[in-house]
Amino acid sequence: MKRLSAFLGLGVLVVVLLACKKGDGSHCYLNKDCKDTLVCASEKHQCRTLEEANADCAASSDCKSRGWCKADIDVAGDKVVICLPKSDEDCKQADCAKDGCTYHASTGSCSK
Repeated sequence: MKRLSAFLGLGVLVVVLLACKKGDGSHCYLNKDCKDTLVCASEKHQCRTLEEANADCAASSDCKSRGWCKADIDVAGDKVVICLPKSDEDCKQADCAKDGCTYHASTGSCSK
């Protein structure tokens, strides 16, 4: 009986620990890993506020090279927040701006 109680207690502990959502700066894989006010930002694989995720995207090398300057929820659903261009202003920061690329909402990219 003691063995069964210990096993059940351990099982409950595992479930409780897995159900806990992570706070700001914690490592994550999916948005559901983070507390309700946070998202899982792919740039650093950390739980962040959307504002922090935007700042991470704006500071990334992909912002400078591809115009991926704003945070956006992955189109596949509640996976992670990814960096994408959201406007012509984002594309103006991209390397392709010198060649005349602009923002295309249909593809979510900067191109001619």
